[in-house]
Amino acid sequence: MQTPQTTPRKQLLLTLSVACQICMGKVKDPVICCNRHAFCSLCLLNWLKHRKECPACRVPMVEGLPILAGDLDKVPISTAPSPDEQSRSLALKRTRFDSIIDEYEQDIRLYRDEIAQLKESLKELQQRHDLLLAERQVNHSASNLDMVPINEKPSLSFHIEEDAGLNPFLEQTTSVVDTSTRISTAGSNLELQQLILFLQHENQQLKQELLLAQQRSTTSASSNTGNTGNTGRTMLPITPSKNSIASNAFKQRIAELERENASLNAALLKSDEYIEQLLLQRRE
Repeated sequence: MQTPQTTPRKQLLLTLSVACQICMGKVKDPVICCNRHAFCSLCLLNWLKHRKECPACRVPMVEGLPILAGDLDKVPISTAPSPDEQSRSLALKRTRFDSIIDEYEQDIRLYRDEIAQLKESLKELQQRHDLLLAERQVNHSASNLDMVPINEKPSLSFHIEEDAGLNPFLEQTTSVVDTSTRISTAGSNLELQQLILFLQHENQQLKQELLLAQQRSTTSASSNTGNTGNTGRTMLPITPSKNSIASNAFKQRIAELERENASLNAALLKSDEYIEQLLLQRRE
Protein backbone atom coordinates (compact mmCIF):
# COMPACT_ATOMS: atom_id res chain seq x y z
CA MET A 1 0.00 0.00 0.00
CA GLN A 2 1.42 3.31 -1.02
CA THR A 3 1.73 6.02 1.55
CA PRO A 4 -0.01 9.27 0.66
CA GLN A 5 2.43 11.89 -0.52
CA THR A 6 2.39 15.11 1.40
CA THR A 7 2.75 18.27 -0.65
CA PRO A 8 5.09 20.87 0.84
CA ARG A 9 3.48 24.04 2.08
CA LYS A 10 4.79 27.48 1.39
CA GLN A 11 4.47 30.11 4.07
CA LEU A 12 4.93 33.85 3.83
CA LEU A 13 6.46 35.43 6.92
CA LEU A 14 6.08 39.15 7.51
CA THR A 15 9.07 39.96 9.70
CA LEU A 16 10.89 42.99 10.96
CA SER A 17 14.68 43.28 11.25
CA VAL A 18 16.38 39.95 12.06
CA ALA A 19 19.30 41.17 14.19
CA CYS A 20 18.90 42.68 17.64
CA GLN A 21 20.71 45.99 17.99
CA ILE A 22 21.68 45.27 21.59
CA CYS A 23 23.13 41.74 21.49
CA MET A 24 23.71 41.76 17.69
CA GLY A 25 22.15 38.30 17.48
CA LYS A 26 18.93 36.90 16.14
CA VAL A 27 15.83 38.54 17.63
CA LYS A 28 14.10 36.32 20.19
CA ASP A 29 10.65 37.19 21.54
CA PRO A 30 10.75 40.52 19.66
CA VAL A 31 9.66 43.84 21.06
CA ILE A 32 9.76 47.10 19.11
CA CYS A 33 9.68 50.84 19.67
CA CYS A 34 7.56 53.42 17.89
CA ASN A 35 10.20 53.75 15.14
CA ARG A 36 10.03 49.99 14.43
CA HIS A 37 13.37 49.01 15.91
CA ALA A 38 13.23 45.36 16.99
CA PHE A 39 15.03 43.96 20.04
CA CYS A 40 15.06 40.79 22.11
CA SER A 41 12.76 41.02 25.09
CA LEU A 42 15.50 40.00 27.57
CA CYS A 43 17.99 42.42 26.02
CA LEU A 44 15.52 45.28 26.20
CA LEU A 45 14.56 44.36 29.78
CA ASN A 46 18.20 44.62 30.86
CA TRP A 47 18.61 47.84 28.89
CA LEU A 48 15.59 49.47 30.51
CA LYS A 49 17.08 48.86 33.93
CA HIS A 50 19.70 51.49 33.12
CA ARG A 51 18.00 53.80 30.61
CA LYS A 52 14.33 54.36 29.75
CA GLU A 53 14.88 55.01 26.04
CA CYS A 54 15.30 53.16 22.77
CA PRO A 55 18.91 52.04 22.16
CA ALA A 56 18.69 52.93 18.44
CA CYS A 57 16.68 56.15 18.15
CA ARG A 58 16.84 57.37 21.80
CA VAL A 59 13.07 57.78 21.99
CA PRO A 60 11.91 57.62 25.63
CA MET A 61 9.99 54.43 26.41
CA VAL A 62 7.17 55.53 28.72
CA GLU A 63 3.57 54.47 29.04
CA GLY A 64 2.24 57.62 27.30
CA LEU A 65 3.97 56.89 24.00
CA PRO A 66 2.76 54.18 21.59
CA ILE A 67 5.73 51.92 22.27
CA LEU A 68 5.35 48.19 22.51
CA ALA A 69 6.85 46.73 25.69
CA GLY A 70 7.10 50.18 27.21
CA ASP A 71 6.23 48.69 30.58
CA LEU A 72 8.35 45.58 30.05
CA ASP A 73 9.83 45.69 33.52
CA LYS A 74 6.36 45.16 35.00
CA VAL A 75 5.56 42.13 32.82
CA PRO A 76 7.25 38.83 33.79
CA ILE A 77 8.67 36.91 30.85
CA SER A 78 7.47 33.29 30.84
CA THR A 79 6.82 30.55 28.38
CA ALA A 80 3.06 30.55 28.93
CA PRO A 81 1.27 33.16 26.77
CA SER A 82 -0.42 35.83 28.81
CA PRO A 83 -3.00 38.40 27.66
CA ASP A 84 -0.29 41.04 27.56
CA GLU A 85 1.90 38.87 25.37
CA GLN A 86 -1.03 38.17 23.08
CA SER A 87 -1.77 41.87 22.77
CA ARG A 88 1.91 42.50 22.06
CA SER A 89 1.95 39.84 19.35
CA LEU A 90 -1.11 41.44 17.77
CA ALA A 91 0.57 44.83 17.95
CA LEU A 92 3.68 43.37 16.34
CA LYS A 93 1.62 41.92 13.52
CA ARG A 94 -0.12 45.25 13.09
CA THR A 95 3.23 47.00 12.91
CA ARG A 96 4.48 44.54 10.32
CA PHE A 97 1.41 45.17 8.20
CA ASP A 98 1.86 48.94 8.60
CA SER A 99 5.43 48.69 7.34
CA ILE A 100 4.33 46.63 4.35
CA ILE A 101 1.51 49.10 3.62
CA ASP A 102 4.01 51.96 3.71
CA GLU A 103 6.19 50.16 1.18
CA TYR A 104 3.22 49.61 -1.09
CA GLU A 105 2.23 53.27 -0.77
CA GLN A 106 5.73 54.31 -1.80
CA ASP A 107 5.49 52.02 -4.82
CA ILE A 108 2.09 53.50 -5.68
CA ARG A 109 3.51 57.03 -5.51
CA LEU A 110 6.34 56.01 -7.83
CA TYR A 111 3.88 54.46 -10.25
CA ARG A 112 1.76 57.62 -10.21
CA ASP A 113 4.80 59.72 -11.04
CA GLU A 114 5.64 57.39 -13.91
CA ILE A 115 2.06 57.60 -15.18
CA ALA A 116 2.20 61.41 -15.09
CA GLN A 117 5.46 61.38 -17.06
CA LEU A 118 3.97 58.97 -19.60
CA LYS A 119 0.93 61.22 -19.99
CA GLU A 120 3.17 64.22 -20.67
CA SER A 121 5.18 62.28 -23.26
CA LEU A 122 1.93 61.08 -24.85
CA LYS A 123 0.69 64.67 -25.07
CA GLU A 124 3.93 65.75 -26.75
CA LEU A 125 3.66 62.88 -29.23
CA GLN A 126 0.05 63.84 -30.01
CA GLN A 127 1.09 67.43 -30.73
CA ARG A 128 3.90 66.19 -32.94
CA HIS A 129 1.47 63.89 -34.76
CA ASP A 130 -0.91 66.80 -35.42
CA LEU A 131 1.99 68.87 -36.73
CA LEU A 132 3.04 66.09 -39.09
CA LEU A 133 -0.52 65.78 -40.37
CA ALA A 134 -0.60 69.51 -41.12
CA GLU A 135 2.73 69.26 -42.95
CA ARG A 136 1.43 66.31 -44.96
CA GLN A 137 -1.59 68.33 -46.06
CA VAL A 138 0.70 71.17 -47.16
CA ASN A 139 2.86 68.74 -49.12
CA HIS A 140 -0.22 67.21 -50.73
CA SER A 141 -1.39 70.62 -51.93
CA ALA A 142 2.11 71.34 -53.24
CA SER A 143 2.16 68.05 -55.17
CA ASN A 144 -1.20 68.97 -56.72
CA LEU A 145 0.33 72.24 -57.94
CA ASP A 146 3.25 70.34 -59.47
CA MET A 147 0.89 68.08 -61.44
CA VAL A 148 -0.52 71.09 -63.37
CA PRO A 149 1.52 71.78 -66.59
CA ILE A 150 3.47 75.00 -66.72
CA ASN A 151 1.79 76.08 -69.99
CA GLU A 152 -1.66 75.84 -68.42
CA LYS A 153 -0.70 77.93 -65.40
CA PRO A 154 -1.80 81.58 -65.59
CA SER A 155 1.02 83.73 -66.91
CA LEU A 156 1.87 86.98 -65.22
CA SER A 157 0.66 90.07 -67.13
CA PHE A 158 3.31 92.77 -67.31
CA HIS A 159 2.21 96.36 -67.86
CA ILE A 160 4.45 99.35 -67.57
CA GLU A 161 1.57 101.61 -66.56
CA GLU A 162 0.91 99.62 -63.34
CA ASP A 163 2.91 100.40 -60.23
CA ALA A 164 2.70 96.87 -58.73
CA GLY A 165 3.76 94.93 -61.81
CA LEU A 166 6.08 92.55 -59.94
CA ASN A 167 3.97 92.02 -56.83
CA PRO A 168 3.10 88.43 -57.87
CA PHE A 169 6.83 87.64 -57.93
CA LEU A 170 7.20 88.99 -54.41
CA GLU A 171 4.19 87.02 -53.22
CA GLN A 172 5.54 83.80 -54.69
CA THR A 173 8.95 84.44 -53.17
CA THR A 174 7.41 84.96 -49.73
CA SER A 175 5.37 81.78 -50.17
CA VAL A 176 8.59 79.90 -51.00
CA VAL A 177 10.27 81.26 -47.87
CA ASP A 178 7.24 80.34 -45.74
CA THR A 179 7.20 76.78 -47.02
CA SER A 180 10.96 76.49 -46.45
CA THR A 181 10.56 77.56 -42.82
CA ARG A 182 8.07 74.76 -42.27
CA ILE A 183 10.79 72.24 -43.08
CA SER A 184 12.48 72.85 -39.73
CA THR A 185 9.44 71.38 -37.97
CA ALA A 186 9.08 68.35 -40.25
CA GLY A 187 9.85 65.03 -38.61
CA SER A 188 10.36 62.68 -41.59
CA ASN A 189 12.97 62.52 -44.36
CA LEU A 190 10.34 61.81 -47.03
CA GLU A 191 8.42 65.01 -46.32
CA LEU A 192 11.70 66.94 -46.23
CA GLN A 193 12.66 65.65 -49.67
CA GLN A 194 9.25 66.53 -51.10
CA LEU A 195 9.48 70.09 -49.79
CA ILE A 196 12.99 70.49 -51.21
CA LEU A 197 11.82 69.34 -54.65
CA PHE A 198 8.87 71.73 -54.46
CA LEU A 199 11.18 74.64 -53.58
CA GLN A 200 13.54 73.82 -56.44
CA HIS A 201 10.63 73.72 -58.88
CA GLU A 202 9.33 77.07 -57.62
CA ASN A 203 12.78 78.66 -57.95
CA GLN A 204 13.11 77.48 -61.53
CA GLN A 205 9.65 78.79 -62.34
CA LEU A 206 10.46 82.18 -60.80
CA LYS A 207 13.67 82.41 -62.82
CA GLN A 208 11.75 81.69 -66.04
CA GLU A 209 9.13 84.30 -65.21
CA LEU A 210 11.81 86.89 -64.40
CA LEU A 211 13.48 86.29 -67.76
CA LEU A 212 10.10 86.63 -69.47
CA ALA A 213 9.40 89.89 -67.62
CA GLN A 214 12.79 91.30 -68.62
CA GLN A 215 12.16 90.42 -72.27
CA ARG A 216 8.75 92.06 -72.17
CA SER A 217 10.19 95.20 -70.57
CA THR A 218 12.86 95.50 -73.25
CA THR A 219 10.36 94.94 -76.08
CA SER A 220 7.91 97.46 -74.64
CA ALA A 221 10.65 100.05 -74.17
CA SER A 222 11.90 99.58 -77.74
CA SER A 223 8.37 99.78 -79.18
CA ASN A 224 7.55 103.01 -77.33
CA THR A 225 10.67 104.91 -78.45
CA GLY A 226 9.22 105.71 -81.92
CA ASN A 227 8.28 109.10 -83.27
CA THR A 228 4.53 108.49 -83.43
CA GLY A 229 1.87 108.21 -80.70
CA ASN A 230 -1.56 106.63 -80.64
CA THR A 231 -4.26 109.19 -79.76
CA GLY A 232 -7.45 107.31 -80.55
CA ARG A 233 -8.14 106.57 -84.19
CA THR A 234 -5.63 108.91 -85.84
CA MET A 235 -1.83 108.74 -85.65
CA LEU A 236 -0.15 112.08 -85.00
CA PRO A 237 3.55 112.83 -84.97
CA ILE A 238 5.10 113.44 -81.56
CA THR A 239 7.09 116.59 -81.04
CA PRO A 240 10.69 116.30 -79.82
CA SER A 241 9.76 117.74 -76.43
CA LYS A 242 7.10 115.13 -75.79
CA ASN A 243 9.42 112.37 -77.02
CA SER A 244 12.14 113.40 -74.59
CA ILE A 245 9.68 113.50 -71.68
CA ALA A 246 8.35 110.02 -72.53
CA SER A 247 11.86 108.61 -72.89
CA ASN A 248 12.86 109.99 -69.49
CA ALA A 249 9.74 108.47 -67.91
CA PHE A 250 10.49 105.12 -69.53
CA LYS A 251 14.09 105.26 -68.36
CA GLN A 252 12.98 105.91 -64.78
CA ARG A 253 10.49 103.06 -64.97
CA ILE A 254 13.14 100.72 -66.38
CA ALA A 255 15.51 101.68 -63.55
CA GLU A 256 12.81 100.90 -60.99
CA LEU A 257 12.16 97.54 -62.62
CA GLU A 258 15.87 96.75 -62.64
CA ARG A 259 16.06 97.49 -58.90
CA GLU A 260 13.08 95.23 -58.27
CA ASN A 261 14.68 92.51 -60.38
CA ALA A 262 17.89 92.85 -58.38
CA SER A 263 15.97 92.48 -55.10
CA LEU A 264 14.16 89.43 -56.47
CA ASN A 265 17.43 87.88 -57.61
CA ALA A 266 18.86 88.43 -54.13
CA ALA A 267 15.81 86.70 -52.63
CA LEU A 268 16.27 83.80 -55.04
CA LEU A 269 19.94 83.48 -54.07
CA LYS A 270 18.98 83.39 -50.40
CA SER A 271 16.38 80.71 -51.06
CA ASP A 272 18.96 78.66 -53.03
CA GLU A 273 21.41 78.91 -50.15
CA TYR A 274 18.71 77.84 -47.71
CA ILE A 275 17.86 74.82 -49.89
CA GLU A 276 21.55 73.84 -50.02
CA GLN A 277 21.74 74.05 -46.22
CA LEU A 278 18.67 71.82 -45.92
CA LEU A 279 20.21 69.29 -48.29
CA LEU A 280 23.42 69.24 -46.24
CA GLN A 281 21.42 68.74 -43.03
CA ARG A 282 19.51 65.88 -44.63
CA ARG A 283 22.72 64.19 -45.77
CA GLU A 284 24.18 64.49 -42.26
